[in-house]
Amino acid sequence: MKRLVSIACQSLLALLLGSVATTTLEAQYDPGVTVRIPFAFTAGGQNMEAGVYVIEQSSERYVLSFVDVKTGQRRLLAMNPGRQQTGEQHGQLIFLDCGGRSVLSEVHIPGSDMSSKLRDLMHSDAKSCSASTRTSIAMR
Repeated sequence: MKRLVSIACQSLLALLLGSVATTTLEAQYDPGVTVRIPFAFTAGGQNMEAGVYVIEQSSERYVLSFVDVKTGQRRLLAMNPGRQQTGEQHGQLIFLDCGGRSVLSEVHIPGSDMSSKLRDLMHSDAKSCSASTRTSIAMR
């Protein structure tokens, strides 16, 4: 009898914990933001082709994941947190012209006041980059 009660209690506890874990996972799911980038670019020292990307918050803090929709290739980019102007409905990507190359420098997250700057903007890139020549692409 004690064994049946013990098994019933363990089963009930497992069921309860499983439902709480499922609810938590569903609440944390973030499908990301899709953006079309019409030119090849460099981000975090990685060369990336023009195309459609899904940008997701990684499970690690201050890391964004760029997923190429066409190939499925995932690239992780380390970011420094920052703040953007409030009231911005759509996010945006900011690229700098660095000696004829487009280099991703900032990501502004839509629907929040959070923004991120790329950590790995190489010193050689920084020297050849023109802050006055910026390209921004809106995220939807």
